[in-house]
Amino acid sequence: MNTLFPDFSAVPRKFFLDMNSFYCSVEQQEQERLRGKPTIVVPVLAEHTCAIAASYEAKALGIKTGTAVPMARMLCPAVQIVEARPKLYLEYHGRMLKALNDHFVSIRALSIDEVACRVPSLYQTPQKEAALAGRVKAHLAHDLGQLMTCSIGIAPNVFLAKVASETKKPDGFTRWDDHCLPEALFGIKLSDLPGVGPSVKRRLGEAGILTTEALWNASAEELACVWGSVVGARWYYMLRGSHECDYQPMQTLGTEPKKSVGHSNILAPEHRSRTGAQRILLELTRKALTRLRNYRQLASAVHVTVKFRGLRGIRRDYMWRQQSNKHLHSSDDKIWMQILRPIFDAIPDLASEAEPFYVGVTFGKLLLEKDRTLSLFEEDAEQDRLAQTVNAVNKKHGRVVELGEPVKVSDQIPLRISFGAPESLE
Repeated sequence: MNTLFPDFSAVPRKFFLDMNSFYCSVEQQEQERLRGKPTIVVPVLAEHTCAIAASYEAKALGIKTGTAVPMARMLCPAVQIVEARPKLYLEYHGRMLKALNDHFVSIRALSIDEVACRVPSLYQTPQKEAALAGRVKAHLAHDLGQLMTCSIGIAPNVFLAKVASETKKPDGFTRWDDHCLPEALFGIKLSDLPGVGPSVKRRLGEAGILTTEALWNASAEELACVWGSVVGARWYYMLRGSHECDYQPMQTLGTEPKKSVGHSNILAPEHRSRTGAQRILLELTRKALTRLRNYRQLASAVHVTVKFRGLRGIRRDYMWRQQSNKHLHSSDDKIWMQILRPIFDAIPDLASEAEPFYVGVTFGKLLLEKDRTLSLFEEDAEQDRLAQTVNAVNKKHGRVVELGEPVKVSDQIPLRISFGAPESLE
Protein backbone atom coordinates (compact mmCIF):
# COMPACT_ATOMS: atom_id res chain seq x y z
CA MET A 1 0.00 0.00 0.00
CA ASN A 2 1.37 3.43 -0.95
CA THR A 3 1.21 5.72 2.07
CA LEU A 4 1.43 8.85 -0.11
CA PHE A 5 -2.23 8.35 -0.99
CA PRO A 6 -5.09 9.26 1.36
CA ASP A 7 -6.37 6.59 3.68
CA PHE A 8 -9.06 4.85 1.59
CA SER A 9 -11.46 4.60 4.52
CA ALA A 10 -11.07 8.18 5.75
CA VAL A 11 -11.13 10.47 2.65
CA PRO A 12 -14.19 10.93 0.40
CA ARG A 13 -13.74 9.26 -2.97
CA LYS A 14 -14.63 10.89 -6.29
CA PHE A 15 -16.91 9.60 -9.04
CA PHE A 16 -16.24 11.04 -12.53
CA LEU A 17 -18.75 10.57 -15.35
CA ASP A 18 -17.93 11.38 -18.98
CA MET A 19 -20.70 10.97 -21.56
CA ASN A 20 -19.38 9.26 -24.68
CA SER A 21 -19.38 11.41 -27.87
CA PHE A 22 -22.16 13.39 -26.24
CA TYR A 23 -23.38 15.59 -29.11
CA CYS A 24 -23.29 12.76 -31.64
CA SER A 25 -24.88 10.30 -29.21
CA VAL A 26 -27.76 12.73 -28.65
CA GLU A 27 -28.26 13.09 -32.41
CA GLN A 28 -28.14 9.32 -32.93
CA GLN A 29 -30.57 8.83 -30.07
CA GLU A 30 -32.95 11.38 -31.60
CA GLN A 31 -32.54 10.38 -35.25
CA GLU A 32 -32.76 6.69 -36.02
CA ARG A 33 -31.30 7.19 -39.52
CA LEU A 34 -27.94 8.14 -37.94
CA ARG A 35 -27.57 5.06 -35.76
CA GLY A 36 -24.54 2.95 -36.56
CA LYS A 37 -23.32 5.46 -39.17
CA PRO A 38 -20.23 7.71 -39.09
CA THR A 39 -21.61 11.04 -37.89
CA ILE A 40 -20.15 14.44 -37.14
CA VAL A 41 -21.76 17.50 -35.58
CA VAL A 42 -20.77 20.89 -37.01
CA PRO A 43 -21.57 24.42 -35.79
CA VAL A 44 -23.11 25.39 -39.14
CA LEU A 45 -23.89 23.49 -42.35
CA ALA A 46 -21.04 24.75 -44.51
CA GLU A 47 -17.99 23.25 -46.18
CA HIS A 48 -15.64 25.71 -44.49
CA THR A 49 -16.12 24.48 -40.94
CA CYS A 50 -15.04 21.52 -38.85
CA ALA A 51 -16.44 18.81 -36.61
CA ILE A 52 -17.11 19.80 -33.01
CA ALA A 53 -17.99 16.16 -32.23
CA ALA A 54 -17.56 12.81 -33.94
CA SER A 55 -19.33 9.52 -33.33
CA TYR A 56 -17.30 6.44 -32.52
CA GLU A 57 -18.07 5.11 -36.01
CA ALA A 58 -16.46 8.27 -37.42
CA LYS A 59 -13.52 8.12 -35.02
CA ALA A 60 -12.77 4.59 -36.22
CA LEU A 61 -12.21 6.08 -39.69
CA GLY A 62 -9.84 8.78 -38.47
CA ILE A 63 -12.43 11.57 -38.19
CA LYS A 64 -12.24 13.43 -34.91
CA THR A 65 -13.07 16.73 -33.27
CA GLY A 66 -11.47 19.49 -35.35
CA THR A 67 -11.51 17.57 -38.63
CA ALA A 68 -12.51 19.88 -41.49
CA VAL A 69 -15.65 18.92 -43.38
CA PRO A 70 -13.84 18.38 -46.72
CA MET A 71 -11.32 16.09 -45.00
CA ALA A 72 -14.14 14.19 -43.28
CA ARG A 73 -15.75 13.60 -46.69
CA MET A 74 -12.43 12.35 -48.06
CA LEU A 75 -12.02 9.90 -45.19
CA CYS A 76 -15.66 8.77 -45.46
CA PRO A 77 -17.80 9.95 -48.39
CA ALA A 78 -20.90 8.65 -46.59
CA VAL A 79 -20.27 10.58 -43.37
CA GLN A 80 -23.45 12.06 -41.90
CA ILE A 81 -23.11 15.79 -41.20
CA VAL A 82 -25.50 17.27 -38.64
CA GLU A 83 -25.85 20.89 -37.55
CA ALA A 84 -25.46 21.36 -33.81
CA ARG A 85 -28.58 21.81 -31.66
CA PRO A 86 -27.23 23.30 -28.40
CA LYS A 87 -30.66 23.66 -26.77
CA LEU A 88 -31.28 19.95 -27.24
CA TYR A 89 -27.89 19.09 -25.72
CA LEU A 90 -28.64 21.30 -22.73
CA GLU A 91 -31.96 19.51 -22.28
CA TYR A 92 -30.14 16.15 -22.20
CA HIS A 93 -27.60 17.63 -19.77
CA GLY A 94 -30.43 18.65 -17.43
CA ARG A 95 -31.95 15.17 -17.60
CA MET A 96 -28.54 13.67 -16.85
CA LEU A 97 -28.15 15.82 -13.72
CA LYS A 98 -31.67 14.94 -12.61
CA ALA A 99 -30.84 11.24 -12.85
CA LEU A 100 -27.59 11.69 -10.92
CA ASN A 101 -29.45 13.49 -8.13
CA ASP A 102 -31.02 10.14 -7.26
CA HIS A 103 -27.59 8.69 -6.48
CA PHE A 104 -25.43 11.52 -5.12
CA VAL A 105 -25.70 14.42 -2.70
CA SER A 106 -22.69 16.33 -4.03
CA ILE A 107 -22.71 16.90 -7.82
CA ARG A 108 -20.53 19.32 -9.81
CA ALA A 109 -20.93 19.77 -13.56
CA LEU A 110 -17.50 20.41 -15.07
CA SER A 111 -18.82 20.71 -18.62
CA ILE A 112 -21.96 19.77 -20.49
CA ASP A 113 -20.85 16.12 -20.67
CA GLU A 114 -18.60 15.75 -17.60
CA VAL A 115 -19.73 15.54 -13.99
CA ALA A 116 -17.84 14.96 -10.75
CA CYS A 117 -19.62 13.56 -7.68
CA ARG A 118 -18.62 12.55 -4.17
CA VAL A 119 -19.04 8.84 -3.57
CA PRO A 120 -21.42 8.33 -0.61
CA SER A 121 -19.57 6.92 2.40
CA LEU A 122 -21.85 3.86 2.46
CA TYR A 123 -20.56 2.80 -0.97
CA GLN A 124 -16.81 3.01 -0.39
CA THR A 125 -15.85 -0.60 -0.99
CA PRO A 126 -14.74 -2.00 -4.37
CA GLN A 127 -17.88 -4.07 -4.79
CA LYS A 128 -20.27 -1.28 -3.80
CA GLU A 129 -18.52 1.29 -6.00
CA ALA A 130 -18.78 -1.04 -8.99
CA ALA A 131 -22.46 -1.62 -8.24
CA LEU A 132 -23.02 2.14 -7.97
CA ALA A 133 -21.44 2.69 -11.40
CA GLY A 134 -23.67 -0.01 -12.86
CA ARG A 135 -26.82 1.54 -11.41
CA VAL A 136 -25.90 4.98 -12.75
CA LYS A 137 -25.30 3.59 -16.25
CA ALA A 138 -28.63 1.76 -16.19
CA HIS A 139 -30.47 4.86 -14.93
CA LEU A 140 -29.01 7.05 -17.69
CA ALA A 141 -29.84 4.46 -20.34
CA HIS A 142 -33.43 4.35 -19.10
CA ASP A 143 -33.94 8.11 -18.81
CA LEU A 144 -31.84 9.36 -21.73
CA GLY A 145 -31.82 6.40 -24.11
CA GLN A 146 -29.85 3.26 -24.81
CA LEU A 147 -27.35 5.10 -27.01
CA MET A 148 -26.42 7.52 -24.22
CA THR A 149 -23.45 5.65 -22.81
CA CYS A 150 -20.81 6.98 -20.44
CA SER A 151 -17.38 6.16 -19.10
CA ILE A 152 -16.94 6.26 -15.32
CA GLY A 153 -13.86 6.56 -13.15
CA ILE A 154 -13.68 6.34 -9.34
CA ALA A 155 -10.50 7.40 -7.57
CA PRO A 156 -9.16 9.40 -4.58
CA ASN A 157 -9.75 12.80 -6.26
CA VAL A 158 -11.43 14.29 -9.35
CA PHE A 159 -8.24 14.43 -11.41
CA LEU A 160 -7.41 10.76 -10.92
CA ALA A 161 -11.05 9.77 -11.43
CA LYS A 162 -11.11 11.67 -14.73
CA VAL A 163 -7.91 10.01 -15.92
CA ALA A 164 -9.33 6.63 -14.85
CA SER A 165 -12.49 7.25 -16.87
CA GLU A 166 -10.39 7.86 -19.99
CA THR A 167 -8.73 4.44 -19.82
CA LYS A 168 -11.81 2.52 -20.98
CA LYS A 169 -13.95 4.08 -23.70
CA PRO A 170 -16.69 3.89 -24.66
CA ASP A 171 -19.02 2.70 -21.90
CA GLY A 172 -16.24 1.69 -19.50
CA PHE A 173 -15.66 1.70 -15.75
CA THR A 174 -12.32 1.95 -13.94
CA ARG A 175 -11.68 2.32 -10.24
CA TRP A 176 -8.36 3.20 -8.66
CA ASP A 177 -7.36 3.12 -5.01
CA ASP A 178 -4.16 2.99 -3.00
CA HIS A 179 -3.71 -0.69 -3.87
CA CYS A 180 -3.06 0.03 -7.56
CA LEU A 181 -1.78 3.62 -7.50
CA PRO A 182 0.52 5.15 -8.59
CA GLU A 183 1.42 2.20 -10.86
CA ALA A 184 -1.91 2.49 -12.70
CA LEU A 185 -0.83 5.92 -13.91
CA PHE A 186 2.49 4.86 -15.36
CA GLY A 187 1.09 3.34 -18.56
CA ILE A 188 -0.63 6.59 -19.52
CA LYS A 189 1.07 8.99 -21.93
CA LEU A 190 1.88 12.46 -20.67
CA SER A 191 -0.15 13.99 -23.50
CA ASP A 192 -3.22 12.02 -22.35
CA LEU A 193 -3.23 13.75 -18.96
CA PRO A 194 -5.74 16.64 -18.80
CA GLY A 195 -3.81 19.90 -18.67
CA VAL A 196 -0.70 18.62 -20.47
CA GLY A 197 -0.84 20.35 -23.82
CA PRO A 198 1.99 20.72 -26.37
CA SER A 199 3.69 23.61 -24.55
CA VAL A 200 3.61 21.89 -21.14
CA LYS A 201 4.81 18.63 -22.68
CA ARG A 202 7.69 20.51 -24.31
CA ARG A 203 8.71 22.10 -21.00
CA LEU A 204 8.52 18.73 -19.26
CA GLY A 205 10.69 17.22 -21.98
CA GLU A 206 13.28 19.97 -21.56
CA ALA A 207 13.41 19.03 -17.87
CA GLY A 208 13.94 15.36 -18.75
CA ILE A 209 10.40 14.33 -17.78
CA LEU A 210 9.25 12.13 -20.66
CA THR A 211 6.80 9.74 -18.98
CA THR A 212 4.02 9.86 -16.42
CA GLU A 213 6.21 7.81 -14.10
CA ALA A 214 8.94 10.46 -14.34
CA LEU A 215 6.31 13.13 -13.65
CA TRP A 216 5.24 11.24 -10.54
CA ASN A 217 8.82 10.87 -9.30
CA ALA A 218 9.64 14.57 -9.74
CA SER A 219 9.57 16.69 -6.60
CA ALA A 220 7.15 19.57 -6.01
CA GLU A 221 10.08 21.99 -6.34
CA GLU A 222 11.15 20.51 -9.69
CA LEU A 223 7.61 20.72 -11.08
CA ALA A 224 7.27 24.30 -9.87
CA CYS A 225 10.37 25.13 -11.92
CA VAL A 226 8.95 23.40 -14.98
CA TRP A 227 5.69 25.34 -14.81
CA GLY A 228 7.39 28.48 -13.57
CA SER A 229 4.78 28.87 -10.84
CA VAL A 230 3.00 27.12 -7.98
CA VAL A 231 0.96 25.28 -10.61
CA GLY A 232 3.75 22.70 -10.78
CA ALA A 233 3.57 22.09 -7.05
CA ARG A 234 -0.20 21.67 -7.40
CA TRP A 235 0.44 18.89 -9.90
CA TYR A 236 2.69 17.10 -7.41
CA TYR A 237 -0.07 16.91 -4.82
CA MET A 238 -2.90 16.38 -7.31
CA LEU A 239 -1.18 13.27 -8.67
CA ARG A 240 -1.17 11.96 -5.10
CA GLY A 241 -4.91 12.31 -4.58
CA SER A 242 -5.11 15.76 -2.99
CA HIS A 243 -8.56 17.35 -2.78
CA GLU A 244 -7.17 20.84 -2.19
CA CYS A 245 -5.02 20.63 -5.32
CA ASP A 246 -7.41 19.02 -7.77
CA TYR A 247 -8.67 19.13 -11.33
CA GLN A 248 -9.90 22.46 -12.67
CA PRO A 249 -11.47 22.23 -16.15
CA MET A 250 -10.21 24.42 -18.97
CA GLN A 251 -7.28 25.69 -16.95
CA THR A 252 -3.73 24.46 -16.45
CA LEU A 253 -4.68 23.80 -12.88
CA GLY A 254 -3.85 27.36 -11.91
CA THR A 255 -5.59 30.69 -11.61
CA GLU A 256 -3.58 32.85 -14.01
CA PRO A 257 -5.51 35.79 -15.51
CA LYS A 258 -6.53 35.61 -19.16
CA LYS A 259 -4.27 37.38 -21.65
CA SER A 260 -7.08 38.00 -24.12
CA VAL A 261 -10.80 37.33 -24.40
CA GLY A 262 -12.69 37.09 -27.67
CA HIS A 263 -15.31 35.40 -29.78
CA SER A 264 -15.45 34.50 -33.46
CA ASN A 265 -18.11 33.10 -35.76
CA ILE A 266 -18.31 31.51 -39.19
CA LEU A 267 -21.23 33.35 -40.71
CA ALA A 268 -24.28 31.44 -41.84
CA PRO A 269 -25.05 32.01 -45.55
CA GLU A 270 -27.91 34.42 -44.77
CA HIS A 271 -25.54 36.67 -42.79
CA ARG A 272 -22.76 36.89 -45.39
CA SER A 273 -23.10 40.58 -46.09
CA ARG A 274 -21.54 43.72 -44.64
CA THR A 275 -24.67 44.40 -42.59
CA GLY A 276 -24.85 40.80 -41.41
CA ALA A 277 -21.19 40.84 -40.36
CA GLN A 278 -21.72 44.06 -38.41
CA ARG A 279 -24.73 42.73 -36.54
CA ILE A 280 -23.02 39.46 -35.63
CA LEU A 281 -19.96 41.39 -34.45
CA LEU A 282 -22.18 43.40 -32.11
CA GLU A 283 -23.45 40.20 -30.53
CA LEU A 284 -19.96 38.71 -30.28
CA THR A 285 -18.82 41.89 -28.54
CA ARG A 286 -21.56 41.54 -25.93
CA LYS A 287 -20.63 37.92 -25.30
CA ALA A 288 -16.91 38.68 -25.01
CA LEU A 289 -17.52 41.52 -22.54
CA THR A 290 -19.75 39.23 -20.45
CA ARG A 291 -16.87 36.74 -20.25
CA LEU A 292 -14.47 39.53 -19.36
CA ARG A 293 -16.66 40.56 -16.42
CA ASN A 294 -16.97 36.92 -15.32
CA TYR A 295 -13.17 36.77 -15.17
CA ARG A 296 -13.11 40.03 -13.17
CA GLN A 297 -10.83 41.58 -15.76
CA LEU A 298 -10.76 44.79 -17.81
CA ALA A 299 -9.48 45.51 -21.32
CA SER A 300 -7.78 48.50 -22.89
CA ALA A 301 -7.48 47.28 -26.49
CA VAL A 302 -9.69 45.57 -29.06
CA HIS A 303 -9.02 43.79 -32.36
CA VAL A 304 -11.64 43.16 -35.06
CA THR A 305 -11.17 40.68 -37.91
CA VAL A 306 -13.34 40.03 -40.97
CA LYS A 307 -12.39 37.40 -43.55
CA PHE A 308 -13.83 37.65 -47.06
CA ARG A 309 -14.10 34.94 -49.71
CA GLY A 310 -14.01 35.73 -53.42
CA LEU A 311 -17.19 35.47 -55.50
CA ARG A 312 -17.94 34.44 -59.09
CA GLY A 313 -14.73 32.56 -59.70
CA ILE A 314 -12.56 35.14 -57.92
CA ARG A 315 -10.15 32.97 -55.96
CA ARG A 316 -8.47 35.63 -53.87
CA ASP A 317 -9.51 35.73 -50.24
CA TYR A 318 -9.18 38.93 -48.27
CA MET A 319 -8.67 39.60 -44.58
CA TRP A 320 -9.62 42.93 -43.02
CA ARG A 321 -8.31 43.86 -39.58
CA GLN A 322 -8.51 46.91 -37.42
CA GLN A 323 -7.58 47.58 -33.82
CA SER A 324 -7.94 50.25 -31.22
CA ASN A 325 -5.82 50.53 -28.07
CA LYS A 326 -4.56 52.87 -25.38
CA HIS A 327 -7.99 53.19 -23.82
CA LEU A 328 -8.81 53.28 -20.14
CA HIS A 329 -9.31 49.75 -18.83
CA SER A 330 -12.98 48.82 -18.81
CA SER A 331 -15.41 45.94 -19.31
CA ASP A 332 -18.47 48.15 -19.79
CA ASP A 333 -20.65 47.57 -22.87
CA LYS A 334 -21.51 51.24 -23.30
CA ILE A 335 -17.88 52.38 -23.34
CA TRP A 336 -16.72 49.69 -25.74
CA MET A 337 -19.67 50.09 -28.10
CA GLN A 338 -18.70 53.74 -28.53
CA ILE A 339 -15.20 52.61 -29.49
CA LEU A 340 -16.28 49.76 -31.72
CA ARG A 341 -19.09 51.32 -33.75
CA PRO A 342 -16.70 53.41 -35.91
CA ILE A 343 -14.62 50.28 -36.49
CA PHE A 344 -17.66 48.28 -37.54
CA ASP A 345 -18.73 51.13 -39.81
CA ALA A 346 -15.30 50.98 -41.48
CA ILE A 347 -15.76 47.36 -42.60
CA PRO A 348 -15.47 47.48 -46.41
CA ASP A 349 -18.38 46.56 -48.68
CA LEU A 350 -17.00 44.12 -51.24
CA ALA A 351 -20.35 42.79 -52.40
CA SER A 352 -19.32 42.68 -56.08
CA GLU A 353 -16.07 40.83 -55.38
CA ALA A 354 -16.26 38.94 -52.09
CA GLU A 355 -18.52 38.08 -49.17
CA PRO A 356 -17.63 38.02 -45.47
CA PHE A 357 -17.64 34.48 -44.09
CA TYR A 358 -15.81 34.89 -40.76
CA VAL A 359 -15.83 37.59 -38.08
CA GLY A 360 -14.06 37.90 -34.76
CA VAL A 361 -13.54 40.38 -31.95
CA THR A 362 -10.82 40.08 -29.30
CA PHE A 363 -10.16 42.23 -26.25
CA GLY A 364 -6.54 42.52 -25.15
CA LYS A 365 -4.13 44.26 -22.77
CA LEU A 366 -6.16 42.90 -19.88
CA LEU A 367 -5.96 43.90 -16.26
CA LEU A 368 -7.48 42.44 -13.13
CA GLU A 369 -10.22 44.64 -11.69
CA LYS A 370 -8.47 44.72 -8.32
CA ASP A 371 -5.29 46.11 -9.93
CA ARG A 372 -6.91 49.04 -11.72
CA THR A 373 -5.94 52.55 -10.71
CA LEU A 374 -9.03 54.31 -9.40
CA SER A 375 -10.61 56.76 -11.82
CA LEU A 376 -10.72 60.46 -11.06
CA PHE A 377 -14.34 60.43 -12.10
CA GLU A 378 -16.90 58.80 -9.79
CA GLU A 379 -19.26 58.13 -12.70
CA ASP A 380 -16.71 55.73 -14.24
CA ALA A 381 -16.63 53.64 -11.07
CA GLU A 382 -20.42 53.75 -10.83
CA GLN A 383 -20.76 52.61 -14.44
CA ASP A 384 -18.47 49.63 -13.85
CA ARG A 385 -20.37 48.67 -10.68
CA LEU A 386 -23.61 48.87 -12.65
CA ALA A 387 -22.16 46.63 -15.37
CA GLN A 388 -21.14 44.01 -12.77
CA THR A 389 -24.59 44.13 -11.16
CA VAL A 390 -26.32 43.66 -14.51
CA ASN A 391 -23.93 40.82 -15.31
CA ALA A 392 -24.79 39.05 -12.04
CA VAL A 393 -28.53 39.41 -12.69
CA ASN A 394 -28.25 38.06 -16.24
CA LYS A 395 -26.05 35.19 -15.10
CA LYS A 396 -28.65 34.10 -12.57
CA HIS A 397 -31.86 34.74 -14.50
CA GLY A 398 -30.83 34.68 -18.13
CA ARG A 399 -30.42 37.67 -20.41
CA VAL A 400 -33.10 39.89 -18.90
CA VAL A 401 -31.32 43.26 -18.61
CA GLU A 402 -29.44 45.29 -21.23
CA LEU A 403 -27.06 48.21 -20.67
CA GLY A 404 -27.26 51.00 -23.22
CA GLU A 405 -28.62 50.30 -26.67
CA PRO A 406 -29.85 46.69 -26.92
CA VAL A 407 -28.30 44.50 -29.57
CA LYS A 408 -31.13 42.24 -30.68
CA VAL A 409 -29.33 39.71 -32.81
CA SER A 410 -29.17 36.76 -30.43
CA ASP A 411 -31.76 34.97 -32.57
CA GLN A 412 -29.47 35.36 -35.58
CA ILE A 413 -26.26 34.00 -34.08
CA PRO A 414 -26.38 30.32 -33.07
CA LEU A 415 -26.13 29.37 -29.41
CA ARG A 416 -22.68 27.96 -28.68
CA ILE A 417 -21.78 25.70 -25.79
CA SER A 418 -18.37 26.62 -24.45
CA PHE A 419 -15.93 23.93 -23.40
CA GLY A 420 -16.50 24.58 -19.74
CA ALA A 421 -19.24 24.34 -17.18
CA PRO A 422 -22.73 24.80 -18.68
CA GLU A 423 -23.32 27.65 -16.20
CA SER A 424 -20.85 29.68 -18.26
CA LEU A 425 -22.83 29.40 -21.47
CA GLU A 426 -22.80 32.59 -23.47
